[in-house]
Amino acid sequence: MTAYIPLIDDVTVVREQKDIYQLSDMQLAFWRTNSYLRVSNLLAYEGIDSVSLSAWVAEISAWPKDGNDEAGNGRLAVGGG
Repeated sequence: MTAYIPLIDDVTVVREQKDIYQLSDMQLAFWRTNSYLRVSNLLAYEGIDSVSLSAWVAEISAWPKDGNDEAGNGRLAVGGG
């Protein structure tokens, strides 16, 4: 879990940027204590609704498992090996 600590440090650096979701001091403290954080309103903050998210997941789930789409364009291969 210590590998994720730099990610939190990156979030604290961008606190001045207005268009980025900012974690509160309490959220950061919880993260540092528990190594996880649930941000229940993050998708709504970014303007993403559950229907759009579900459609996106369905689209990605339908991608060919060999890493290429029908036109032969490379995509991220799924699985090891």
